[in-house]
Amino acid sequence: MNTASTEGNTSSLSKWMVELAQGHSCASIAIPIPKVQQELRNGINACVIDSLQHFIPMPLIIGALGLTERTVKLKVANQIKLNASQSDTLLHLVRTWCKLLSFFDGRCDLLLMWLDSEARALEQTQPRLLMQTAYGRNVLIKLIDEIRVGEIA
Repeated sequence: MNTASTEGNTSSLSKWMVELAQGHSCASIAIPIPKVQQELRNGINACVIDSLQHFIPMPLIIGALGLTERTVKLKVANQIKLNASQSDTLLHLVRTWCKLLSFFDGRCDLLLMWLDSEARALEQTQPRLLMQTAYGRNVLIKLIDEIRVGEIA
């Protein structure tokens, strides 16, 4: 892919999402809320997925977006924007990934192993399957928050 043309189409939100996926600060977005809302409504260029896949496994991205791998590749290749719902979903996925990565002290290998395990606290459900929906991602965030404060052993 031509990075020069991709660079011109990269929004500040997209750049922040890539930083977040790498495990950088999971704190609040350093972009004004109205700008984030506008970028989400306008849709994020699918090219960001090309960068995100180096940090978040493509099957997780595809599963969350509810698209086929072929559709995602076509959107990326043609620099097509995701719709507002897909953009919002991608942002939530990336924020969840960052929180999980932080919980595992930046150890992507441990996070990936955990995602494929059958978690007792999740009624033997693989966390990877929960990454596909907003509800499931919220369950995972709540779980790690509970573990951090010691409510679950």
